[in-house]
Amino acid sequence: FSHDGSFFLYRTGRDTVVVVDSETRQKRYTLAGHADYIMEAATSPDDSMILTFARDQSVRIWNATDGQELRVLVESGNQYLSGWFFSPDGRLIALDAQDSEVQVREIESGGLLHVFRISEDPVRRVELAFSPEGSFLAAGNDKGTLKVFDLVSG
Repeated sequence: FSHDGSFFLYRTGRDTVVVVDSETRQKRYTLAGHADYIMEAATSPDDSMILTFARDQSVRIWNATDGQELRVLVESGNQYLSGWFFSPDGRLIALDAQDSEVQVREIESGGLLHVFRISEDPVRRVELAFSPEGSFLAAGNDKGTLKVFDLVSG
C-alpha cells in the first residue's frame, strides 16, 4: 500500500507491477520495463514515486500519478544489488551492493553522492536506515558489523 493508502502495488508475472486504486479496486496502470523478475516495489515517503528493483539489477523510478518511467536509477551490471531504502524526505536512496558497499544516490538526477564500505568481507545482506532528518545512514550486516555514516560531511 502507498503511505496514504490511496493505492497499492502487486507483481504480475515476472517483470510487471500493477498499481490499483484502493477505493475502487480498479487498475490504474501497469509498470513494465524490467528485463527480469521484479524483486521489490514500494512508494516514496510522499507517495509521488514508485521504485522497482529487479533481478536484472536495475532500479527504476516511476511517477506514481500516471505510471510514467522517470528514470533508470541503476543500470543492469555486474554489481549485485540486494536492497534499498528511501531517505525520509524522498530525495535520496541507499542501495546495498551486497559486497559490503553501500551507495547513496540522489533520486532526481540519479547521481552517486556517497559510497561507503561496511566491511572488507562480502556479506549476504546489509540492512539500511536513514536517521529521521536524513543526515545519517546506519548500515548493519549479517556478520554483526554496524556503522553510521554522516551524509552531510561525508
